[in-house]
Amino acid sequence: MSTFTGIPRDAGKVSGGIDYVLLADYNVSNIKGTLDNSTGLVTFTADASLNTLFTKFVPRKETSNYTSTLAATASGSSNYNQVLTLVFSKNSIVVRNQLAIMKDKEMIAVIVDRAGNNVVFGLKNGLDSTAEVGTSGTAPTDLNAATLTLAGNEPYRFGNVTDAVLATLQ
Repeated sequence: MSTFTGIPRDAGKVSGGIDYVLLADYNVSNIKGTLDNSTGLVTFTADASLNTLFTKFVPRKETSNYTSTLAATASGSSNYNQVLTLVFSKNSIVVRNQLAIMKDKEMIAVIVDRAGNNVVFGLKNGLDSTAEVGTSGTAPTDLNAATLTLAGNEPYRFGNVTDAVLATLQ
């Protein structure tokens, strides 16, 4: 493995897209995520069993994505705009009902991407639903899907979760 400016270059871990997402209501059962600034790792505690609070969602892997962008720092403090875009195939009643519930909640997301990263969004302030779009397309090959966009502002780019912690959430 070669290095470039201290960042490991691992060609086997560059796949784009999201494998799955674990979502939880930010305000339920006192879910508390703690970020260790020295390692970048997140641990969770709650009043209830963690695996009962997080729900697994499997979006379209090729079209779902996440970004974390440093916002303007006019006041001297930095904030990151975190955006999670989830695309669900087919405009089914199940998808419709789940999105209807999520639009009124603040969410915390644990994102497992296709490159093997376990990333946490909405850790301190939660994520809000900022857009929900249903589309059918016009041609037989067009996507028939529902798209949900969750966004939030956080003091950190994101935190990571180890596979051991991830296992406790499922």
